[in-house]
Amino acid sequence: VGRGLAAAAAAEAADELKLGAIGLTTLTAMSRPTRQYYHARTAQPIMPQLLAAGYDSDDDVDEGWRLDRADAMLDDFEDVTLQEKAFMKLWNRWVFEKPIQADRDLPRAVDAFAREKAPELHRANLRHNFLLHLFHLWDNSLLAAAHVTAALEIVDAAAAAADAEGK
Repeated sequence: VGRGLAAAAAAEAADELKLGAIGLTTLTAMSRPTRQYYHARTAQPIMPQLLAAGYDSDDDVDEGWRLDRADAMLDDFEDVTLQEKAFMKLWNRWVFEKPIQADRDLPRAVDAFAREKAPELHRANLRHNFLLHLFHLWDNSLLAAAHVTAALEIVDAAAAAADAEGK
């Protein structure tokens, strides 16, 4: 009798192993209810195909409206010249695309801005506004005098190159 129970238990275990090897996951998947998932920000249903692909439109953030709003607010100032507004829009858009995380990163950011935007600063005649901005950063101990000089040298070299090409 003892051997019969043990043999029956062994046979049942073997059947469970076979079932697990060939179809238990299929049975479980078929009996599982379908869930509807929603976007966290919009509360709209997520299509199953997008969910399976790992795509979530909540990761797509379009904050260009913030730049447009900032530009409109700058335009509302009446005690600021058009060149000052143009420079601040240029700087704000650049910082929006390449955020500055800490004060210690500002010298490298100013250098990168000068390298990238030097032709535009020259074309729009914004060197003076750039210099004023650098002085403001220096006055607030965010830049050293050497950084101001280096940034202006970059802009001046680009201006000289542009003038040489134009002749």
